[in-house]
Amino acid sequence: MFEKNRRYYYHDPVLRYWVAYVQNGVEVADFPREKDLLAIIEDLDRKYQLVSSELGKEKEGSIKDLMKRFAHQDIEGALFGIKGRITLPHFKKIEKYVSEDGETEIDILAENKTKWAVEIKWKTKAAGAKEIASFFKKASPLADRCWYISKAGFTEEAKVLATKKGILFSTEKEIHVLGSKVQKS
Repeated sequence: MFEKNRRYYYHDPVLRYWVAYVQNGVEVADFPREKDLLAIIEDLDRKYQLVSSELGKEKEGSIKDLMKRFAHQDIEGALFGIKGRITLPHFKKIEKYVSEDGETEIDILAENKTKWAVEIKWKTKAAGAKEIASFFKKASPLADRCWYISKAGFTEEAKVLATKKGILFSTEKEIHVLGSKVQKS
């Protein structure tokens, strides 16, 4: 394998630096300073957050499409963090909600005979109790049911709080399974 990739190893900048600096003791005058590295890390983090936000917006659209396929299916409650089964309501209106003063935003407010408020967090960090509490505070006055979706899952404290408040909660894996259960009709 080494023989096959020898040309790659020869041109690898990390290997070349390591050989020059570590093996041969060559000083590198323009080695990045800590503040330069921090600036690069901050820029990369900003770009990552931007991409993550865009993915979240795309995911909102796919969750709306999923909810449009809800049609009184009887589904296992474990997909929503609850015991037993749940009957999915049919919604006539599914859209983003922004209060008149612009202070309150909810990713999805779905309505028919019942109202569901949905929060979608498509990040790599598990949702915590603070996020669940904040969502419940803004969504519960507007909806009969609150549903929190987190790509990375939930902390144990968040699960306990969600269960206590009657908030449905799902992860990326559960959304995928749910999607297969409510196929387009």
